Amino acid sequence: MIESAVEENINVILLTPSHDLSVDLFKSDNELEKYARQIRRLLKESGIGLADSYQSFKMKAVAGDTLVQYLSQGNHPNHKGIN
Repeated sequence: MIESAVEENINVILLTPSHDLSVDLFKSDNELEKYARQIRRLLKESGIGLADSYQSFKMKAVAGDTLVQYLSQGNHPNHKGIN
């Protein structure tokens, strides 16, 4: 699908998952980390754009931020979470 879009000169941007409060971001083998790695691998193979919200949330967690303030529900970013 990515290749077809690129052939048609359509800009493609892949998006990693946003945080989910039920997932431990500090576990390197969590499901969201696996999906994010897969998406980044596709990016390298195809050379298209990436919006890495997973990494943004992870950086906030590492900095000590409470991630619930960035979510409107358990896994949906609010206004603060998309900026």
